[in-house]
Amino acid sequence: MNGDSRNRAMQQHSMANRKITLEGMWSEVEPGLTSVFQMKQMSKGGYMHHYSTVYSYCTSMTHNGQEPPSAPSLQTKSKRRPTGRGEPSCSDAATPSTQAAWVGMELYKKLTDFISGHLVGVREKLKHHRGDELLVAYAKQWQDFRFSSKVAHGMCMYLNRHWVKRENDEGRHKEIYPVYGLCLVQWRENIFSGLETQLLRAIMDMITRDRNGELINSNLLRTTVDSIVELGVSADVDGDERNQASANRTVTDPSRDNKAVGLHVYKNSFESHFIDETIKFYTQESQSFLATNPVEIYIGKVVGRLAEEDVRCTKYLHESSGPLLKKTMEDVLIIKQMDILHAEFKKLLAEEKLEELASIYNLLSRVPNGVDSLYKLVETHIKEFGGATLANNAEQLMNDPRAFVLAILEVYDRSSKLIHGAFKGDHGFSTAMDKAFEHLVNNNAITVLAKNPAKVSELLARYCDGVLKKSTKNPDELELEESLTRLMVVFRYVVDKDVFQKFYSKLLSKRLVLQTSASDDAEASMISKLKALCGFEYTAKLQRMFQDIGLSRDLNDQLRAHLETGNRSFDCEFGIQVLSTGAWPLTERNTLIVPAELERPLIAFKDFYGAKYNGRKLTWQFNLSKTELSANCFSKKYIFQASSYQAAILLCFNSKTQYPVVELQQMVGTERPYFDQILVILLKQKVLLIREEAEEVDEKDLLVEGVSVKLNTAFKSKKLKINLNLPIRAEQKQEEDQTNKVIEEDRKLLIQATIVRIMKMRKQLRHQELMAETLQLLSNRFKPSVIIIKRCIEILIDKDFLKRDEEAKDQYTYVA
Repeated sequence: MNGDSRNRAMQQHSMANRKITLEGMWSEVEPGLTSVFQMKQMSKGGYMHHYSTVYSYCTSMTHNGQEPPSAPSLQTKSKRRPTGRGEPSCSDAATPSTQAAWVGMELYKKLTDFISGHLVGVREKLKHHRGDELLVAYAKQWQDFRFSSKVAHGMCMYLNRHWVKRENDEGRHKEIYPVYGLCLVQWRENIFSGLETQLLRAIMDMITRDRNGELINSNLLRTTVDSIVELGVSADVDGDERNQASANRTVTDPSRDNKAVGLHVYKNSFESHFIDETIKFYTQESQSFLATNPVEIYIGKVVGRLAEEDVRCTKYLHESSGPLLKKTMEDVLIIKQMDILHAEFKKLLAEEKLEELASIYNLLSRVPNGVDSLYKLVETHIKEFGGATLANNAEQLMNDPRAFVLAILEVYDRSSKLIHGAFKGDHGFSTAMDKAFEHLVNNNAITVLAKNPAKVSELLARYCDGVLKKSTKNPDELELEESLTRLMVVFRYVVDKDVFQKFYSKLLSKRLVLQTSASDDAEASMISKLKALCGFEYTAKLQRMFQDIGLSRDLNDQLRAHLETGNRSFDCEFGIQVLSTGAWPLTERNTLIVPAELERPLIAFKDFYGAKYNGRKLTWQFNLSKTELSANCFSKKYIFQASSYQAAILLCFNSKTQYPVVELQQMVGTERPYFDQILVILLKQKVLLIREEAEEVDEKDLLVEGVSVKLNTAFKSKKLKINLNLPIRAEQKQEEDQTNKVIEEDRKLLIQATIVRIMKMRKQLRHQELMAETLQLLSNRFKPSVIIIKRCIEILIDKDFLKRDEEAKDQYTYVA
């Protein structure tokens, strides 16, 4: 401790030990307080003298031998505690505690009277001012008074820390404040209460001018509003600037702030009035603005006003007003204008103005449930423009898988741009888009024209076939992968995924058997995508088909080694693929008498396979086979790519150059009219002729009695390798019908298997519960009708897999 500190401590000690009366103490302190509140300069020594005087008075226990008078207001309901040494209780004599209470109360009353008297003069100075003049004068007087109150608070620090604290802790008085709080209470009662109406009117007028764009003194407003906040004083307010949270615009500890400075004066006197004025101002402005301006401009105006009020709250309002002010603004400017904004949204949506839609979305998303009613509008919009896009060229799209997929993807891209560009990918709008797109994919002009709701699944499968099949226009690997990825976007919305599987597996089988796949990696990638979306069971047969092709390669290598070992050879090269009956979508085959040139290799393979796999049965699928024939009977050597049936017909002409159609059909052994369809292709290609004239022929020409066909020895073509194996339209239609029939049968079996699986696990289940679980489990494959499920339940009851409960007919029991 240095010398000055030691001297001050000794002085304070000596002052504390001297006896001092209330009148003597007040005669020394009152002039100092007068100087402080008159904003006169006070030396540090003078300040310490007054502090020590108050300290000495408060620590005195007796005054000139006088006992403290009876003060009922200071008595407490203390319980009588027995003592062991015969000391008097609180009710028998004045204890140091009651003496200290009396001492503190007398000083507290003196301070109250002094502050109240000082504020009488302040009130006189303010009562004649109005408007901005009142705010200027009020702010000046408040700042001076606030500073003086803090100085007075420091001078009476001992009173604050001991007497005031004890009074509050013991609950003697509810309205005992530290000296700084006492000053604020007196200002509230003597100044603010009398000027509240004029003061609030002046504040509101200045805020209105600020909203109208006029330049105002925001510091003046902030000082005035801060004073109102601080007038909500509580018993533990601290006059120290460092500890007074309310003095700062940013409150680091809201719980402490609410305790130290109650907001009831601010809320009741200012905030309620401010909110009413805000509602009035913006209601009038919004109505007048909408009457003279488009809604698009109004949206920008509202966004600007909301931002302005956020700044305004930061500049001169208490932070607690922020949420209420924001809600009020949103109620007046958005919720009350919701019908107008919704009508504008419909207009903008029809024109797909993304920036304007984004603005109105951002505005409406500020209020609770503000955009919920817009989801249905977006869903309807996507359905309408998507349906119109597909309806424009429905007939073309129904027969062109690539055009259909590109059209539906165009709709998807447009919808996605709308959702992400205008609505930031909002979950509600994304869900609305999904609902609209699912409806659009499964119910559109193409499905109506085809009278088949599963037509889309077939088109997607055929699009895949076009992408994955070898051609001169095959894209590179990256473009191919991108095409498959884009296709899966559409496939995700397909309901009849089992129909897609049937058509895809049939087309895949042809690509694998005929070796026309553009890329094995692309085929594997597509199956992987289907497996990720639909599960392992969905792609199990597809993967088995790939395994069979791999095993067939090994089997052909073994066959060649076997033939070389036996020194056996044939006039032709051949390869055979063994396909598992359960995995491949094999159809009924047409009969064929195998030509002698091809029969010997088939017999050799049959013997080899039978020796290797005893008990397995081979059934030849000539409709999946292909043959290359070397033609040396024309002016040039040609190679014909033909089906097995076409090869059988052409090989007959090694013996002679002309046959009656009936004889030729008997030699080939294929039933009509399928034989006629194959022969017509050869006639159209001019390899065979009915007549010398080069006119078109059809199947009717082959029905003429005695008609013959002959080899066209004058055949010419610019190509040396000619593909004769062209698709037969009637065969395609037959395959489609057969596939659709298989799909219906497979669906019934799958539904029955699903029901049995559910009942085996549940044992007993009511009808509605069984229906719900069946629909849920089958939803990733197709959406079965309720009628079909009921029929399948009846079939299972007839087969004794299920039985109805005798007491509850709507309950089924599993029969083990």
